Amino acid sequence: MDPNRYAALFAAESRDHLQQCNAHVLAWEQAPHSLEPVQGLFRSVHTLKGMAATMGFARLAGLAHDLESLLAAVRAGTVAASPDVVDLCFRALDRLEEGVGLAIAGDDELLAVGDLRGALLRAVDAEDPAPAAPDRPVAASPPLPATGLPVRVRLRARVAMPGARAALVLRRARELGEVSGVEPDPGIWMDDAFTGEFGFRLAG
Repeated sequence: MDPNRYAALFAAESRDHLQQCNAHVLAWEQAPHSLEPVQGLFRSVHTLKGMAATMGFARLAGLAHDLESLLAAVRAGTVAASPDVVDLCFRALDRLEEGVGLAIAGDDELLAVGDLRGALLRAVDAEDPAPAAPDRPVAASPPLPATGLPVRVRLRARVAMPGARAALVLRRARELGEVSGVEPDPGIWMDDAFTGEFGFRLAG
């Protein structure tokens, strides 16, 4: 196994997701009452969190987790999409970008996260969240499209770094077409309970 192969995969994938995050948060800033940018931002941050945890980048994964929690609260309508919340997301994304660079260099432990993680947690635990307007129910996450060829993958038993290998398979699949419906969620691929079996749909 070549560790550099997975480091290169993490670098490419994380930068792609950070680019998507920045596009989503800019769209959100332009339309603060729209849930669509929040949905896209949540998905990208969630994927980045799972990849960081799979690679053992604990500080980066922890910061992504707290940003994900704030975005989940905005999606649920328990936290209002105020300018302060959008600005906090911008700050967290800047720190995540810094963290990806440190992680790639092998310096994840140098990422300063205490101030931002505290701010993110305080935003989620605000005592007086703005309720969702009664005539505008909070939209549910859009279902994943059930199109494309169903693909099942089973890694060899007791293979090293199964989460990273699964991520590599998924990246190769995305080079062939559109991937959707990944199960189980990549966010749990770093867990010891991950068996190395997963599935997705590939349209291409």
